Amino acid sequence: NSDPAFYVNYLYGFGGNYLSPDKKRCLMSSPEAVEACQFMVDMICKYKISPNADDAANMNADKLFTQGKLAMVSRGSWAADSMYSREGKAVGLEFDVAPMPRGPRGRGSIFFTNSYAVLERSKHKKEAWLLTQWMAEPTLQRAAIHNTQGIPARKSLAKEFLAVDRPPRNKQAFIDAIEFGRSTPKVPCWPEANSLINSALQKMLLGKEPVKQIADDLVPTVDKMLAGGGK
Repeated sequence: NSDPAFYVNYLYGFGGNYLSPDKKRCLMSSPEAVEACQFMVDMICKYKISPNADDAANMNADKLFTQGKLAMVSRGSWAADSMYSREGKAVGLEFDVAPMPRGPRGRGSIFFTNSYAVLERSKHKKEAWLLTQWMAEPTLQRAAIHNTQGIPARKSLAKEFLAVDRPPRNKQAFIDAIEFGRSTPKVPCWPEANSLINSALQKMLLGKEPVKQIADDLVPTVDKMLAGGGK
């Protein structure tokens, strides 16, 4: 499906990226990024194989999937138990997982992680560090595997994740995705910049304005953020 939260999978597949390597310029108006976004728009507006704005407003992608009205969704391993197994049980949903489709210039996927850190200005650095260490211990990691099918941070526990006897069967696809996965840009303004990018994409997916025009309008604002000029 063309869920805006996962547009970056298309972006990478078409050879694009959010930002330039030096993190000083937004690349959302590059030919690669525009091609990726246009592909998503065409799936909705031209080929009509992805939900449009009205469809999404009435029922989100996960509901459409569990009810058999959507063939594929982009989600992490956590969704298997929290949504698809529980909500799909009533309708006999059977599902599995596969790698992200390869784009014309490769394959890419976004990493979504639970990250823990100790603030530099914390008044309890020692205690915070002890808590962080505890959360990375095998016992807690193992609990996350078996309770939520969360992918462990420890490589030594990968086999336990693969051995969980609940759908999906092809859990190896999640492990394999690490090879081509990428994290979000490490810049202070990223939450605000990402919000603007997602808003621009939502506008694109309506199919009422040219993708390139929306991207060209977006880039200067994000560039200003990257330069420290705020919104």
